[in-house]
Amino acid sequence: MVLFSAALWGTTGTSQALTPEASTPGTIAALRMLIAGTAMLFFVSSRDFRLSNWPWGKTLLAGVSIAIYQFTSFSAMSATGVAVGAIVAMGTAPIFAGILEFFVKKKPPLRFLVFIHSLGSIRVLFSIVSFRRKYSC
Repeated sequence: MVLFSAALWGTTGTSQALTPEASTPGTIAALRMLIAGTAMLFFVSSRDFRLSNWPWGKTLLAGVSIAIYQFTSFSAMSATGVAVGAIVAMGTAPIFAGILEFFVKKKPPLRFLVFIHSLGSIRVLFSIVSFRRKYSC
């Protein structure tokens, strides 16, 4: 399931690039969430599932977070291009996962991970600066 999800996550830029020009980032995000939500509903309904002890607050937070991510991701890709959007998404996801782990589990990140993510962030900043210098008028 995780590998299947990762394969679908990798199609974000492709799905944006192949849609009609009249499609907005919000439309693409809404369609992806509709498809994913329907698939998850079928998956959950095939399991032993009880609503009585369901964590509704966490579910609402996750849903709102996913909606914000989808919309901002497609808006950014529309403004910057698929390559830049994909690199930024792949580069920032581990950083935000580490920050989230720190706040949720109260577990500080390993020094090695902080060092590696810092190097990656510096590399992204250098790429942005060099891109702007190369393509500025």
